[in-house]
Amino acid sequence: MLGRGVPLDALPYFFSDQYDAGMEYRGRAARWDRVVIRGAPDSGEFLAFWLQDDRVLAGMNVNVWDVGDDIEALIRSRAQVDPDQLADPDVPLTEAATRPASTGGARKTGFLAEGLNYARQFVRARFTVAAATPLEELAAGEGRVLDVAGEKIAVYKDPDGGLHGVSPVCTHARCLVEWNSADTAWDCPCHGARFSPTGQVLRGPAKKDLAPRPLPVADRHDTSTS
Repeated sequence: MLGRGVPLDALPYFFSDQYDAGMEYRGRAARWDRVVIRGAPDSGEFLAFWLQDDRVLAGMNVNVWDVGDDIEALIRSRAQVDPDQLADPDVPLTEAATRPASTGGARKTGFLAEGLNYARQFVRARFTVAAATPLEELAAGEGRVLDVAGEKIAVYKDPDGGLHGVSPVCTHARCLVEWNSADTAWDCPCHGARFSPTGQVLRGPAKKDLAPRPLPVADRHDTSTS
């Protein structure tokens, strides 16, 4: 529409929250010959994959987060997977592929990889850029997403000067959180989830706390008692 000649390479996606179940679905499976389950559905936390000829057409994560990129990569790669490895929670999703797709050649694979990298770069640029501010320069009561040893960490300095690090990725829709100085909280700009300065859920739709992230020993807040 804008005359830029940019291909549409969006992967179908939707999410839904049903009472205590949060789910995300990626891809599109109109026909399939196998459904692989990773985890125990009775526990309320599992992944489901729809396969055709051992290739992942679609995947759904239910109350399991931080796996969206890996599921999307499996779908886009069109690589054949080992269903047993795909079902094994102890095998990383990145290791479930047995061999790459033989159709389309390097050009197609490169195009899909380029589209995926573009989408990831867009999300990073849209939601936050890790600041280079040294940990010791944070003001008391301030929070900021920082680059700590090459990893993005949401860092909060409490009024006593203690530093607390948590994952900056919202546990609901995987957007990067932003610091809300007015309410002293981490907010997700996608669907409005809110977390305390130390990562506890204050407001949905997120249901899981932000995971703690280690900080350099010299800067880590000592919560031990003598």
